[in-house]
Amino acid sequence: MTIIGKHIILDLYDIDIIKLQNINDNSVNISKWNNMMKEYFTECNINCLNISWHNFDDFGAFTVLYLLAESHLSIHTWPEKKYIAIDVFTCGSSDTEKLANLLVSYFDPLFYNIQNINRGTYINNNMNNNSNITNNDTNNDNDKSSKSFDFLGYIY
Repeated sequence: MTIIGKHIILDLYDIDIIKLQNINDNSVNISKWNNMMKEYFTECNINCLNISWHNFDDFGAFTVLYLLAESHLSIHTWPEKKYIAIDVFTCGSSDTEKLANLLVSYFDPLFYNIQNINRGTYINNNMNNNSNITNNDTNNDNDKSSKSFDFLGYIY
């Protein structure tokens, strides 16, 4: 089975809010955080193209988006709820699982949930035998050209 991408969704609960507030305390700490993330990306064979950071309040809440050559990473924080939501999606030879584990280790939550989703797995499968694929085409004629699409060089 071909897998186009690896998508990991992390929910981290009961986080040390001082750690979150220290990350977002000043531009020096944000820079240190981003440098640490770049080291993590290097370890995981991931290439960071751009970073977008948004502060929400004085309590330390922030969202950071990393545009990756392989896709993206987003981190959304709620210090007042001691919660972090992380979404990482990559393709190619990047080690998404290692990145997720590094982030869990760094934040050291009391509880966490990891969801692994393989993306694009239907490419080499027979779509008629995959009940999870929905055909939204309501055209009832037999014109196959109106029902096909091109995805990464594959015609469906």
